[in-house]
Amino acid sequence: MGNFFKTNNLVDCCGCSACERICPHHCIRFKSNDEGFLYPIKDLDVCVECGLCERVCPLSEGYSFESFSTPDVYAAYDNNNREGSTSGGVFFTLAEYIIKEKKGWVFGAAFNDTFLLEHRGVNNMEDLESLRGSKYLQSSMGENFTTIKKLLNDGQAVLFAGTPCQIAGLRSFLRRKYDGLLLVDVVCHGVPSQSLFNKHVEYLNHKHKAKLVNYQFRNNDGWGYCETALFTQPRKMRKLPSFELSPYLYSFMHAMTFRESCYDCKFAKVPRQGDISLADFWGVRHFFPNLDASKGVSLVLLNSETGRCYFNEIKHKLITEQSNLHDASRFNNNLINKTPRPGIRDYIYKEIDKYGYEYVAKTRFRVKHYNIVFLKTYLLGNRLVQKLLSTTKSILKK
Repeated sequence: MGNFFKTNNLVDCCGCSACERICPHHCIRFKSNDEGFLYPIKDLDVCVECGLCERVCPLSEGYSFESFSTPDVYAAYDNNNREGSTSGGVFFTLAEYIIKEKKGWVFGAAFNDTFLLEHRGVNNMEDLESLRGSKYLQSSMGENFTTIKKLLNDGQAVLFAGTPCQIAGLRSFLRRKYDGLLLVDVVCHGVPSQSLFNKHVEYLNHKHKAKLVNYQFRNNDGWGYCETALFTQPRKMRKLPSFELSPYLYSFMHAMTFRESCYDCKFAKVPRQGDISLADFWGVRHFFPNLDASKGVSLVLLNSETGRCYFNEIKHKLITEQSNLHDASRFNNNLINKTPRPGIRDYIYKEIDKYGYEYVAKTRFRVKHYNIVFLKTYLLGNRLVQKLLSTTKSILKK
């Protein structure tokens, strides 16, 4: 990888915003390209060519950090918190500890009222709710790096959760270790643009002839429904039982719409960027058949002594099983590998721009014909199994 300011190559920028925040003359701003991804623009009339923006880039050759080469690995969940989360609830338990015990701040991604995904900081349990759940697009960082540095310099405890490149960007921006900082990276598949998600919101509004007021990429009931949309005027809720049925999630799962740097990600590997890495422990039943995986299980990697210490503070609240990197990555390839770039990525955003999102949703972002019978059989089978279990329980109670 080169430096974006020298190469102007989209692969060389992950959009972390470190260059914008580090510039002492405020001559860098981020602007959306035709696909809706943010890239830095430099005001050459103001720039004094100090080179800070190039040195701070986490994609530069000079970026480095300390981490365990072999992390401690756990399958874990919090019985009291996972029903409100999309996995095992470990993030929420960590965040709760920072807020209640450390009187600190938690930074993560949340939607605003217009479905713009932005990173924000919270310091109370009520506001923490907005940071829960998976969000499958790139968040806007705004001034969070600057805010976090000020809080840390004031002696405040801070938990920052984000994608590995966002974690790397913050590390590089801070340029030193802070005892009060806990970094948590999520195992990332890749990120579509905010612009694409905006089009999906418009598509849902038009399709259901109602206004979307709440959206979840995955239902809060553990490993349940994908895409839960709440509408008003008239008020109704729509739940999809599979990502294959949502155009947006279908394109996401098949990696059609990611930022170019995602396909050449230098952070999709061990050592990880965070003190702690979190993900779904996919395939957990293969390794721990007696573990209750019905409502989601978190994959936890402890990558530093800081991560290990914080995890030990909350471990008494969790159900845990010690695992290993080989098993953890068996069904979660992005833990150790970047996502391959599919050929459709060459033209998919151009097709959306030319024909509109709805047309592409119906022609590209949908289950292929030969898979429809399988999907219907799978979903019907699930309903039959659930009905059979329900009937059996009723008979046993009598």
